[in-house]
Amino acid sequence: MLLLLLQHLILPAAGSSGSGAGSGAGSGANLASSSSLGETNAELVAEYKELLDSVKASGLQPEDAANSLVAPDELVHFLINDHSGGESESESESESDVAAGSPDMKNGMGKLVGVVDVLQASINKTHNAVEQQLNNMVKNVSSDCTTSAKGKAFQSNYEGGVKNHTKCRNVQGVAKQAKEDCEGKLTALKDLKKTACDVAELKATPDKELCEPAAGEVDRGHWLKMNADTFQKKYETYKKKKEECDNATAAVKGKTCTDDKKGVADSPKDCDKILDALEAAACSWANEKVFMCKTFDKCYSTKKAKYDADVELIKEQEKGRKLQWRMTSRFKCLFNSGKSGKVDKKALDKCADHGQYKTKHLDLKYPEFPKKGTCEDPTVYPGTEPYKTAVYASLPKKLKVRDPVGCPGLPEKGGKAAAKESKAPAKDSDAPTKAPAAASKGKK
Repeated sequence: MLLLLLQHLILPAAGSSGSGAGSGAGSGANLASSSSLGETNAELVAEYKELLDSVKASGLQPEDAANSLVAPDELVHFLINDHSGGESESESESESDVAAGSPDMKNGMGKLVGVVDVLQASINKTHNAVEQQLNNMVKNVSSDCTTSAKGKAFQSNYEGGVKNHTKCRNVQGVAKQAKEDCEGKLTALKDLKKTACDVAELKATPDKELCEPAAGEVDRGHWLKMNADTFQKKYETYKKKKEECDNATAAVKGKTCTDDKKGVADSPKDCDKILDALEAAACSWANEKVFMCKTFDKCYSTKKAKYDADVELIKEQEKGRKLQWRMTSRFKCLFNSGKSGKVDKKALDKCADHGQYKTKHLDLKYPEFPKKGTCEDPTVYPGTEPYKTAVYASLPKKLKVRDPVGCPGLPEKGGKAAAKESKAPAKDSDAPTKAPAAASKGKK
């Protein structure tokens, strides 16, 4: 990554004059012919050439000729012209534009300083990422070896089921109470209907004896008036009783009471289905936990071995980043010195000094791998007290809910699972263990 960014600005485009593969050879010749160039400066230029050669070996090419700022031969000429005192007058004149600090060279050096800043920012970013990686490698080792992804899914299904079951039972309790209240009112209305309709005034048949004249009655007009008064009173009474009966009948007509609202989980049947599902999820979660405990030792050892192997590789990469930092720092020093277009020997000697480039900030902190813990047997599944508390404790007191059905292979009240009876969940399915058939029966 570092080389690619640097290449983008300094490697010449294919076909450009004075650059490319041929320029590397020319650089070597110029470097070898300069006896006045000190060993430290020669080493610096060699590193620069090595950097460019490595970039070219990667097979990438620059996007355009504008990215070719400082070719290897130009850098070598730049250094030689500033430090060789024996070049010919013609050589001095032909290269005077470089020695005098041409605009191209000044501009190229200035931009290369920015390139190095980007490279070193990348080194720091990588360092921080690796340090975070190391911390992640020792994080949650025990939990990763005691809880699988399937186990977490079963746990989530169980815990979600507990919430849904509690909600359903609470709604069921409200619906049950509402039904009981409704039935009480309906019974009262039916009793009122019976009282209103089961009366003699409505049940009696016509009585012909009502028309018989009283003893000694001889006046027909008086007889008619007496009968008219009697029948009028009886008719008024009949109408009143009939109206009371009709009203009482209308009050109960079509009235029913139910505790099962359509589209709402509130009936005993609805809630029992949720209970069956969460019970199955709890059994699957517990059995998966048993399986993880059986493989705990192997899991821990595998993670420890991988950590140790990764640390060895990371340490080698750490050394490489420090080397890159020192190399890029030397180039940054050189490029800063060359921004004027002319570099003196003291500046170059200072740039070549390895000792001045500190890399302590790139020291990684290697966290200690956590000590091996223990894998605790499952404690929350049908039959255990924690399960009963979670599933049953918050339910309405008046509701009758079936007792939990235990999980095959697990002790009813919790504790150490029998090794021969405990089986790992099927690897080809993530479906929870089904509750026994008896789970759908019991008290309602």
